[in-house]
Parts: sequence; structure tokens; C-alpha cells
Amino acid sequence: MLRKVTIFLLFILVSGMVFSNYLGAEAAGIKGGKLTLILTTAPQTFNWFNAGIGDSSIIGHLLGRGGRLAEYNEIEKKYYPGIAESWKGPRVTKDGGMEIIFYLRKGVRWSDGKPFTADDVVFTFNNVILNPKFPNRIQDQLKTSKGLLPEVKKIDDYAVRIFYKEVYRPAFDAVARVYILPKHIWEPQMKTKKISEIWDISAISKGELVGLGPFIPVEYVPEQYIRLMRNPYYWKVDKNGVQLPYLDEIVYKIVPNYEAGKLIFLTGGADVFAPRAGDIVAIKEKEDFVVFRQGPTQSIQYLAFNFNVKDLVKRGWFRNIHFRKAIAYTINKQAIINVVYQGFGVEQNSVVAFMSPFFNENVVEKYNYSIDRAKSELKLGGFRFGKDGILYDSKGNKVEFTLITDSSDTFREQV
Repeated sequence: MLRKVTIFLLFILVSGMVFSNYLGAEAAGIKGGKLTLILTTAPQTFNWFNAGIGDSSIIGHLLGRGGRLAEYNEIEKKYYPGIAESWKGPRVTKDGGMEIIFYLRKGVRWSDGKPFTADDVVFTFNNVILNPKFPNRIQDQLKTSKGLLPEVKKIDDYAVRIFYKEVYRPAFDAVARVYILPKHIWEPQMKTKKISEIWDISAISKGELVGLGPFIPVEYVPEQYIRLMRNPYYWKVDKNGVQLPYLDEIVYKIVPNYEAGKLIFLTGGADVFAPRAGDIVAIKEKEDFVVFRQGPTQSIQYLAFNFNVKDLVKRGWFRNIHFRKAIAYTINKQAIINVVYQGFGVEQNSVVAFMSPFFNENVVEKYNYSIDRAKSELKLGGFRFGKDGILYDSKGNKVEFTLITDSSDTFREQV
């Protein structure tokens, strides 16, 4: 099988009635095959409420991604219908509230063959996400500025109404991206387990993992691999009427670290690998791999000062805005991109990634590399350089502190 290298570099308001194709409807591929990938850490859970980010969430994503009400195309910056074939809203109601009505696809089945209906959507929101006994990050995303949560009600078996008592602009984005859960699997387990305990690692051997996504985890050998098989009831088909996904299975080999994963790929043990930027040229020289450059991601490398450090002297430095600005001016971002990342990177001057729809160039203050500007900021902050060339604060304390980073990440160490 052809091996590939993938390169990762470091309010949306939808209104009206929407009818459109889904993502993947225009695909045309060949059915069958197996894909072998790399995981650098073993999954700790299949419950995406607990998974956070990282390798546990990767598996949960494959299990649940086909179960979103709407799907967002990152390239086109627009939503396509998901398990909701259409929707009305968001629209303001006469009482000053806001509603979205989702019309669900008929004939969709869970991976165990059970029918998907509005009951699953209402259960996911009201019994799990909006459950007051189960605080979770999605619940926080659904809250308005006044702390109000939506009301989710079933209109009929294939229609659901989301209602807010006040206008909440991010509502569609937050609601549409939720992975819908199978009520027939989760409801019985909630009688004996906490929500956070459902779909733990043991769920795979018990056959409890049921989803609307393209692949279902079926086998897990700790510290070795996890195998996923295509969902026989996946609801998407391509333009020729062929059921998706094309692949029969995906196998994730579990490795202890990045270097182990790279070795497995280079020796033919994996089909796809996401190299660090500094490795791209060297890997390309070993063999004529197919390389896909996906462009910048929203991952940002940054330096953060501890505002609550126990040392009160250091705390004063770190909370001094002129001190922090001075440090910003001493960071040569372009040199880091050129030397550490071999040119595969972009300057980032905001906590909001520049490719985000929320990024506004006009409100970003840039700190281009400048030692002179750094010295000016230090002076404004009450700092001075002694005859020995060492920096002192206004009380005569020598300025020195420790930078801490992940020792297993050679690129951060180089930075």
C-alpha cells in the first residue's frame, strides 16, 4: 500500500431553511482495504466527555463523528447537513428568545442496527450534556452570557426544537457539533454508573461501543494496537451510491513516543505518519513518499508566566506588563520558524489563530523581534542593566528565572 506523510504545521450564524448535500456526497473511491496508523499514547477512555484532546479523543471521534446534527467544512468555512438533513434558524422568536429546529434524516441506524430518532437527540442533551449533576465543557459552551442553557424538546420522531430564552449567537455552532449518543445504550447504564464511567476501556470487549460514525472500535490489545471496523450501517453513500467508508478497517499501532512511531513508518509498518517539521526533509530523502501539506493548524507554541508563583519578587516581574512586552520583543519568531521548524510554520501574534473566523488583524498588537524595543519596555517597567550587564529590578533584585518545558519534546527544547 502506498505510504503517505501528512504535514501538520504549527460565530458562525446559520439561518433559514437549509437543504444541501452532506460532506462526502461527491466522493468517488474504491471500496475495501486496511489503513494502519500510529498512536503515541494508549487511549484511556472511549467516553469523549472524559477524553479531552489527544489520542483518546481520536478514537471517540471516529465512533461519533457521523452523529453530528451538522458538519462544518473547515476549508469552505460553512456547515453542511449531518444527521439533520435540514434546519430552520437560528431565528428570534416573538418573546425575544431564539430557536433552531432540526429536521432529522429518516432511515439512519446505529452501528448495532437500532433506528436513530429524535429521542436520541433529546436524551443526549437533556439527560447527559445539560444534566446539572454532570458539569462538562460542552455544557459550558451552550451557556449564554447570563448562564442560561437551552431547552431541547422533541417535536416528532424526526424533528427537534432548541430554544434559548435570549439570543445567543454561538448557539448553532455549539449545538451542531455535539456527538449524539445512543439512548438505548446509555440510558440503562446511567442507572448503575456515573456518566463519566460509561464507555471506559472495558466497553470495547463488552461490545458496548455503538455509534453513528464511520468506524467502530472492536478490539483493543493494551500497549499494542486498537482495531476499528467499518460501520455496516453508516448512513453516508458516495455519488455512485456506494456506502461509505471505503476502508474495511483501521488499525492504530500504539507506540511509546514519536521516535518509535517514525521508525515503524520508515520500516513499512504504518501507512500514514505526521512528522514534526524538522523531520520532513530527512524523511523525504529516505524514500519518495507522497507528502500532503495541510497548512497551519490552530496549535500555538507560546511562553506563559506564572502569575501566582510563590516568590513574591518574581510574581511582581511576571505581572509587570512592560516586563512581559520586553520578553515578547526578544523572541525571534522568524528565526524559530527557519531553524527549528525548517520553514514550516507561521508567525502568530494572538491567542486566536489567524485562520480562525474570529481573528481580527486590526486588533492584534504585534511584537516583532527588537532588542531596542525590549530595552525600552524594561526601562518603563522599572528595570535597569547594571555595569555587569545583568538586569535588575527597581529594588535591586537580580532578574533570573527558570523556563520549564516538556523534556520529551525536542522541538520545544530547541525553541
